[in-house]
Amino acid sequence: MLTLPRVPGTHGRRAAAGAYGTRESPDDAMSTEPPTEAGASFQLLRVWLVMASAATIVVGVILVATPEAPFLAGYNRSVAQAFWAQPQLPDAVRAYHRWTFGILGAAIAGWGVCNTCLLLYPFARRERWAFAALAAGIATWVPMDLLLSMRAGVSGEVVFVSAALLAFGVPLLFLWPYFRGGAA
Repeated sequence: MLTLPRVPGTHGRRAAAGAYGTRESPDDAMSTEPPTEAGASFQLLRVWLVMASAATIVVGVILVATPEAPFLAGYNRSVAQAFWAQPQLPDAVRAYHRWTFGILGAAIAGWGVCNTCLLLYPFARRERWAFAALAAGIATWVPMDLLLSMRAGVSGEVVFVSAALLAFGVPLLFLWPYFRGGAA
């Protein structure tokens, strides 16, 4: 019977050595060895991204559950000002606004769940495809959202997307060396 070597981070399951870009080193995110300074930096930035993804899930759920919550007043005011030139959403638009925020919130929460799963498992094992998937998702979303929001004059969305870009993009820039194969 052929048995394959254990790959760190597979929790007892067997896989071919190096499968899916997994690295076997003391800096491996699932290793029981003490982390090096580079490994600690990787972990800190990865945890930051996990927390940002968890916040994304929370934001999505809030948009579904309470699209007119007081802390969203500034955002909603920027939408009302951009499209109706008034400080509040017109009554005729509120039901549509609640529905669109519900749909958008569900998509945001789902995206956050996917990001969290990527970060907790393949990203933690430094699998290149996980980095590429996370970076490509952000690189696809941010420019389109910013362009549309700036064209429409929805300043609340521009601020939100810019904050999300900082929360995800900056850590990813610092994490790139861990995935390209170079020294971190």
